[in-house]
Amino acid sequence: MILDPKIVEEGGKLANTIVTELKTQPVSLALILLNMIFIGFAIFLAHTINQRTIIQYEVKDQLIHELVDSCLKKEGANETSSDWAMLRAGRVRTYGTGTEN
Repeated sequence: MILDPKIVEEGGKLANTIVTELKTQPVSLALILLNMIFIGFAIFLAHTINQRTIIQYEVKDQLIHELVDSCLKKEGANETSSDWAMLRAGRVRTYGTGTEN
């Protein structure tokens, strides 16, 4: 796909006009720059919080699996029992009703 030279020329004129106008209004340039810095910081902060949250969930999941394993071993359930398999799969049996949640 080849661009039309007129489109490139008009884009260049637009960029030149924008730069010229920003030279005459340094406050606008400063605000644009500040907004770009803020957006970059917000993206960085969101990424950092997301990574920390993922790690916390992984640690909690591991702890839950260890607790389930230790409880099942104390009750004498073996790894092939249906209760153990359901707990490892994240399903919970509601005892007394015969249903699964």
